[in-house]
Amino acid sequence: MVKAGRGRQPYRRASPLGHSGLQTPDKDGFITLGPPPPGRFHLLRDPSLLNVPKLYRFLDERGHAEAFCRGEIWTTTLHICRHREDVARADRGEGKHTYKNLSVVAGSASDPKVQAVVRKLGLPPIGGGRVSLYANLAERTMPDTHLLCLSYRSDAEAMSKFGKYCIEISQPVEFFRHLSYATQRQRARMSWARIAPVVYRPREYCDDEPEPGMMGFVKPESYKSEEEVRLLWMPFDEGPIGPGLLKSPEAGALCRIIAG
Repeated sequence: MVKAGRGRQPYRRASPLGHSGLQTPDKDGFITLGPPPPGRFHLLRDPSLLNVPKLYRFLDERGHAEAFCRGEIWTTTLHICRHREDVARADRGEGKHTYKNLSVVAGSASDPKVQAVVRKLGLPPIGGGRVSLYANLAERTMPDTHLLCLSYRSDAEAMSKFGKYCIEISQPVEFFRHLSYATQRQRARMSWARIAPVVYRPREYCDDEPEPGMMGFVKPESYKSEEEVRLLWMPFDEGPIGPGLLKSPEAGALCRIIAG
């Protein structure tokens, strides 16, 4: 019997694809944009973005928008998103998932249902015997990551809480690629990077429900009107990180101000 309780699952920082299968979609359907030679990292894009011609970014000052279009691009972090003073934009649950097994799951250690719950709880593999699981809770928190938030929406009125200056970004996947190379050159070593749309659903799940989605790309439905697409860069090494400026004229060349 595994006693009821709660725990925190470790987060694996390594590249989701390891060192092989570079042209094979991973379990989430992501495709590598290029191989990771020494000193580089996996660039992963969601297949749904293949034919998306444009994305948008809103900023509140003209000077910041002009700098963005020169390729002087400020990125934030998950930690900052969790602790913003602006209540309308803060999301305390950024990069956090919670799993509960509320129903009794019992059987041999080799039972696939038992093994699935063991994995979701972050428990080590159970070698044999009979197992009973009930009323356990596991919380998993993603390490801090570098982050840039874009949107499918160009409606300045609907997105006014982010700023009145709307920047149009052509060829979003190329924009992501250029920023990722700049990240590798100008910051500490990265493990992997992803560009993907956010999914809007609860971050809590239980029993045999599937995980809500990729950590860092799930938000409550109350944010659904933002239609967000995220660019996320995971540092290779643990340790504190902060917001900062990336310089990529190549990325800036794909941007223009269309409203403000």
